[in-house]
Amino acid sequence: MALSWDITDCANTELLQSGIEWNKTEGIIFSTMSVDIQSITEENAIEFYARLQMLSTIYNGFFYDKETNQYVAPTFEDIRIRIGLKTNAYSPNTFNQWFKRIEKVHQKDISKNKMLAAYYAAKVEVEQIMEEEKITHIERNESFAFDLQPRSGA
Repeated sequence: MALSWDITDCANTELLQSGIEWNKTEGIIFSTMSVDIQSITEENAIEFYARLQMLSTIYNGFFYDKETNQYVAPTFEDIRIRIGLKTNAYSPNTFNQWFKRIEKVHQKDISKNKMLAAYYAAKVEVEQIMEEEKITHIERNESFAFDLQPRSGA
């Protein structure tokens, strides 16, 4: 079966289909098969990002950056602005089932500890981003409810 996808529920579909952002969008679409998550939602964006960071450790990045002539890993913002993306790539694997599959395939390429370190480092990174955004709102005396929805104009 062919991979089908839909980004109409994303906040800025024009941006996601232009230039370098389209390359990232396409890479993230195909990565849904690798991370065993078929869509990016507010509830799973952090998990999607953490799994993708773990795989980026194995593959030394995901996206080709022409300016640096290197493959680079996606940022959390790359995932955040794609909340709403849906594909038909789905596997009902839990994290442990998914991890065992990845470990089996890549056991010669990278250590289990290094893979898990990348996974948990990504989760810590997002927690720090959320905390920094919360502090910024508090300093401005704004009410704060962290929202994983993409920022307008992002």
